[in-house]
Amino acid sequence: MKFLRLLIISALALALAPPRQVVRAQGPCGSSYVVQPGDTLSEIAEFCGTTVADILEVNPGVSSSTQIFVGQRLTIPEPQQILPLPIAGLSPICGLPGTNVTVRASGLPPNSIVQVGLGERGAAYVIERSLRATSTGELTFVIKIPESADANELWVVTLIAQTGSPSLAAVSNTFTVIPEPPDNPGSFTYTVQPGDTLRIIAARYNLNIFALLEANPQIDNPSLISVGQILNLPGQTEGQPSATLTPICGPPGSEVSVFVEDLPEITDVSIGVGQWRADFDVIGQSQTTPTGTLTTQVAIPEDAERNERWVVVVQTDAPVIRAVSNTFYVVRPPELGETKIYIVQQEDTLNTIATRFNTTTTAILGANPGVENPNQIVPGQRLLIPPSQASLDIFPLSGLPGAEIQIELSGFPPNAPIDLALSRQEAANINQLSRYQVDANGELTTELTIPETANPGERWVVIAATQAGGIGLRLVSEAFRVSGPLSVEQARIDIAPEAGPSGTRVYLVATGFPNEMKVEISFGRLDAGFTTTDITRSDINGTFSSAATVPETARTGSGWQFLVRVVPIDPEQEPVEADSPVFLVTAR
Repeated sequence: MKFLRLLIISALALALAPPRQVVRAQGPCGSSYVVQPGDTLSEIAEFCGTTVADILEVNPGVSSSTQIFVGQRLTIPEPQQILPLPIAGLSPICGLPGTNVTVRASGLPPNSIVQVGLGERGAAYVIERSLRATSTGELTFVIKIPESADANELWVVTLIAQTGSPSLAAVSNTFTVIPEPPDNPGSFTYTVQPGDTLRIIAARYNLNIFALLEANPQIDNPSLISVGQILNLPGQTEGQPSATLTPICGPPGSEVSVFVEDLPEITDVSIGVGQWRADFDVIGQSQTTPTGTLTTQVAIPEDAERNERWVVVVQTDAPVIRAVSNTFYVVRPPELGETKIYIVQQEDTLNTIATRFNTTTTAILGANPGVENPNQIVPGQRLLIPPSQASLDIFPLSGLPGAEIQIELSGFPPNAPIDLALSRQEAANINQLSRYQVDANGELTTELTIPETANPGERWVVIAATQAGGIGLRLVSEAFRVSGPLSVEQARIDIAPEAGPSGTRVYLVATGFPNEMKVEISFGRLDAGFTTTDITRSDINGTFSSAATVPETARTGSGWQFLVRVVPIDPEQEPVEADSPVFLVTAR
């Protein structure tokens, strides 16, 4: 199923998408346009890069979109060009008090003086310094989160470019301050099993029995432990295997790098992940190097919750020699509308990065004007990733009155109430709205029905709007074109050539078919069966083309033909068919 995507046409908040400034640009029509035969106001607006509403506004003598005539001179408003305002991102997105973060920004006025503010999100900020933007309107600098910041506070960097009134501002994504890690992250708990003794447990986990007793002061008699009893197993001591995990914090689903050393050489090990001081799940197997080290990548589970601590465990089988990593602290996932900084990895391309962050290569290039060659990005390079944009998709794009259209929304604020409406494309007012709600991912799939009273040739659009959190967001879909009953009475099929030897490539051009419909094309001998050779779709004018090859085994004098079958959108409608002129196979 193919959906056509239409992005935001009106977004009024930094939290959802980069704010935009409106400037005026010269359009293709200049300041006026003379109406030609067959013109409609919507076609004129599209050609001139403006809207029907704007044309009506500057032509007070035209009270309706249907009141235009050939030879009439219309005033054309200057088309609006939407330019992004500054965006800023910081990296890393979490860390201890005193962490140095890298800030990148783009879209600033070239060579402008920019004030840099730092503070908690939603609170007053302190101007830390002033910097000058580059000639391309970019900034890259390092700033330090205060040593006095408390755990779980959210900090942001604010950039203010003084360009008059109002000034241009950009607010970065958030930095989450994490608490100090535990002193002995390698410690964990163990449930006593039948047959266990302290000596057996110590030997199994390569522990000193006196260290085990010290970690369990509740044990009065080392010879008396009971099945089901919970023991604290101390972490590694100096000289034992150690595991280092980086980064030390991030949202659920983060990938971490783990380096383990001082394990037995060339030994099979299991790799597990789990919450600190709790059970862990084995997620893979590996083998140490000849020097007893191991480097691997592990993903923190997607269902990990905020403020939890997780560790990676690497251990041998028998005897158990275990290395437990430092802790990974889980922070809030990035919110919709936050700019990000991404560090390019091996094998990355702009296309793969854009797909990962639900944006486009064009948007990434726009946020990174310093990238001169989009095909040459290098590992370690820092890219600003602009916020993903909300979108509205509909399918199909044509059908009979009463047709159901499927609607997909994405990129909205989580759980936001959404007003959906169906309207003729040129309607001035929306009279009927239906209230829906997107899910926790900001997505919604639903259906609406084109009115039975809609007339063939009309274009209808879906409008989605929300005011969640005081943010205004309005999207308009691609137009749905209302068609009449399926008919091929006006259809024409031409083929070229009309005769030739076996092996000839025969080309088909079809016109006058129902527009924007699925078409199945078959090719075969007149006195035998037909084989489907192509499935395509007619364009907005009802035209399409195809080709097929006459088999080398075709007999001289035999006739071959295309059969075209138009598949209706409405399953209750019957398909309609048309056939081409006959191709005659001639001698070589």
